Amino acid sequence: MDFVNILHSFEDALYEVVMWVVLLPKTLVRVLARPGWIQPYVSAEWEKKPDQRFQGYLSPMLFWFLLGLLPYAIWNPNFSAYSGASPTYLGPVEGTFLLNAFGLIIFPTYYAIVLQRLRREPIEKDAIKRLFYIECYVHAPIALLGVPLAFLFLNWASEFIGNTSMTLADNSNLLMAYLGLMGLWIVLVESVIMQAELKISWPRAVVLSLIYSLIGFALMLLFLVILSVLALLL
Repeated sequence: MDFVNILHSFEDALYEVVMWVVLLPKTLVRVLARPGWIQPYVSAEWEKKPDQRFQGYLSPMLFWFLLGLLPYAIWNPNFSAYSGASPTYLGPVEGTFLLNAFGLIIFPTYYAIVLQRLRREPIEKDAIKRLFYIECYVHAPIALLGVPLAFLFLNWASEFIGNTSMTLADNSNLLMAYLGLMGLWIVLVESVIMQAELKISWPRAVVLSLIYSLIGFALMLLFLVILSVLALLL
């Protein structure tokens, strides 16, 4: 009987994984193509019973995990064995994964808290959960872009601990493209969410989004620089 239960549990788990494979690209395409869909979708799902939520798309936390955290568990910049050549990006994750996970989860949390404060409501665990789920959808693609971006920072940081085989200009254009895409995505999508959550005009939402995004972006860059140096020294 126990074996049958285990078999049924395995069957359910396997089916769940298969559905992740199906729903992940569907959710990613919807988020990228129609970011205005995020806030009303999460808010509507929030009115349902917990076991009935997020049936048609991946749940925000799972979406965040698969796009924002799992890549760091698969690939990690490896500077341990090269001389005169670019470092490989195929090494298994080591001690930096938890640092990456902690750093990346800060950003959806930051925007959820900002929204809650702008709504003039208390910062409580259950109170900001819906907003946090919204931000998971918004920031998962950014976290995915952050994988190669973190590699660039690690690449650059190597110059400051004795490796001179690379120059800052080697990846500057690619870095600026990443920063531009990330900044544009955040400002525009956060404007849509702020307009819906705060019931304000579009111009005011854009201004608020730009102000708080600049603050968040500065904090992100600072964290990435610190993380890059720590990852190389660990």
